[in-house]
Amino acid sequence: MVQVAFVFPGQGSQYVGMGKHLLDSFSEAKYLFEEAGDTLGFDLKKLCLQGSLNDLTRTMNAQPAILTVSMIAYRYYMSRIGISPTVAAGHSLGEYTALVTTGALSFQDGLRIVRQRGLFMEEAAHSGIGKMIAIKGLSKERVEQICEGLTSDHMPISVACYNTPNQIVVAGHHQVVTMLTNALDRYGASYTHLNVSGPFHSALMQPAAEKLGAVLSHYSFHELKWPVISNVTACPYPGVGNIADGLLLQMICPVRWEPTIRYIAQRNIKAVVELGPRTVLSKMVKEIAAKLETYSVEQEQHITNLKIRLSSTNGMDLLKQYLSAAVSTRNRNDNEQQYEMGVLTPIRQLRQWQAGLELRGEQPTLEQLKEAGKLLEHVLRSKGASAEEIQSELQAIAQALEHARITQAI
Repeated sequence: MVQVAFVFPGQGSQYVGMGKHLLDSFSEAKYLFEEAGDTLGFDLKKLCLQGSLNDLTRTMNAQPAILTVSMIAYRYYMSRIGISPTVAAGHSLGEYTALVTTGALSFQDGLRIVRQRGLFMEEAAHSGIGKMIAIKGLSKERVEQICEGLTSDHMPISVACYNTPNQIVVAGHHQVVTMLTNALDRYGASYTHLNVSGPFHSALMQPAAEKLGAVLSHYSFHELKWPVISNVTACPYPGVGNIADGLLLQMICPVRWEPTIRYIAQRNIKAVVELGPRTVLSKMVKEIAAKLETYSVEQEQHITNLKIRLSSTNGMDLLKQYLSAAVSTRNRNDNEQQYEMGVLTPIRQLRQWQAGLELRGEQPTLEQLKEAGKLLEHVLRSKGASAEEIQSELQAIAQALEHARITQAI
């Protein structure tokens, strides 16, 4: 079985309309948006789909919004693919999403915490004391050396994100950032001022970290279903007792994203799945470890391709995915008799096949997989799925069966 890693995006990935493609095709998206709205006390779905970009980009709004859309993407992946990761990681805010999906925090608690986290970060940034820039064309060692020479207790500056071999983000006091850009000009490096409200992941976030610490003390963390990599150490948390400290240090320490992806690449993991808005992390992953395969729930074809990739060596997994697709596809048919005959009966048959094979410890034959594919097609048509949905699923079935033939021939 191909091993998979999950990655979850951080602030900056938000855009107006995010989550709409999943809301249109995945019924659970509606309930997660409603649960988030009830938890936060405002209409988060409206903010994501119809709000102004300025409102959505506010740190205290963007963080719960991205967490919610990422959680929807995760649930969608599990309904379509269903294969748990070997490890998960998130960029800054995304680490909270990773912890929610692995069960360390409930969805509601994760929302409440990141809403407060965003508020504290906004408050710390309101003075306009600092800013962030992304740097390309200069080694991390040289950037670190320059920052060390410029920083002081009253006007600190430091690396905030080790993103890729080609991009480092620096945060610091605005006066020192100006001095840094002068040095970068002399070295011929390129840089971009980031449109963020403050100098995140730096010593200037210490007041926000202290407030967040008081909030985190009221929450309990639970055992993880799979490991989550800490932004601070670029290694999985050794235990539940280390999570709160890691989240606090994350506020004032750099995000070690490049070493995080290198950790993943060194552990026989082949596929990285980005769960959330945009594909920023997928692009970073390819810059860091080109051999890793990247997939994004933002692109439906990626889900089809990933389903084929993960099912190519195991007929039982393929049968389970057929059943998952049959159950999770949105129903548009209100005729009870047609639904009974065209949907419920084939699904019962698929479940009976699965249970019988598992009881006997057998893999399905190619003929059984072909028949399962026909049942899935019948369910999709009976549910009133669109021609595009049916074509996508049938294409996945045809390619997966071809892989199954190859596997059995070997």
